[in-house]
Amino acid sequence: MNEKTGIEYDDYINNAEKYVCFIKAKNDANKVGIPIDMFILAQFYSMEWRNQIPDPFQLYGDKAIDRARKYCAEKNIKPKTSVNKIDFKKIKAKWQK
Repeated sequence: MNEKTGIEYDDYINNAEKYVCFIKAKNDANKVGIPIDMFILAQFYSMEWRNQIPDPFQLYGDKAIDRARKYCAEKNIKPKTSVNKIDFKKIKAKWQK
């Protein structure tokens, strides 16, 4: 935040209630398929027009995921998605034995 705003930021490591927000944001970044720093940047980007800094509680959840996806679309960023492919032939072969 300091880099983006020039405002000194709080160290949330000792504040479990707010620190957990960053853990949840990391999990959401993984869902979207982008690095956490890009996910956080997307949150700042979406609130920039309001001259607002996102609160840690705004860094995760469905709205944060939507903001990250919109950011990726606007910036032509292709998220890395890991789609689990199901090999139905293997399943079928197993059940036919």
